[in-house]
Amino acid sequence: MKWYLGVAFGALSFNSVSDTVNIEAKGNLEAFTPARCVEMTELSNKQSPADIFIGVAECLSNNEFGKASELLLAALAYGKYDTLRVKDKSAHQAISVLRMNSLSQLSELELKELQSTFAALMNNPIEKKKLCNKLEKLGSPQYIPKYMIQHGISAFTGKNKGLVDDFDAHAAWSEVKAKYAKCNL
Repeated sequence: MKWYLGVAFGALSFNSVSDTVNIEAKGNLEAFTPARCVEMTELSNKQSPADIFIGVAECLSNNEFGKASELLLAALAYGKYDTLRVKDKSAHQAISVLRMNSLSQLSELELKELQSTFAALMNNPIEKKKLCNKLEKLGSPQYIPKYMIQHGISAFTGKNKGLVDDFDAHAAWSEVKAKYAKCNL
């Protein structure tokens, strides 16, 4: 986790911005099997959002907004699933950081194009059904969400670490598809 002590410990005063210390836990936001700019069908359910957002960024750099939208849906769905199974709520911000990192280089026009393409896919019943079928075929995540676990404060404190006890993977994946991705297959 990128932890800025100047912000984390607001009561402390630093002489200048250069005194800000960046502390990051090993494995924070780490991609182990980076995706390329591919269609969702070419992803593996062993790839985490940290992996998939690399593919999103590659697609965006190539102006392939359709593929970027597909990968974005997969990354966000997997990220939502991970927030349901990772105990440390402070770690859940990992998805927002990954999303910001992959989209930060976009111009305003490119960002609007991505938003428009994503909305067009999700609002077109035929295209949405295709995307939902691809998400269903991809299946639920089959990796340990280390990228997220190591992003949270528990990576430093050792408290509330790891995954939720008695996590129901099937119910969580069904919830993500139905309520988050709005895929009613």
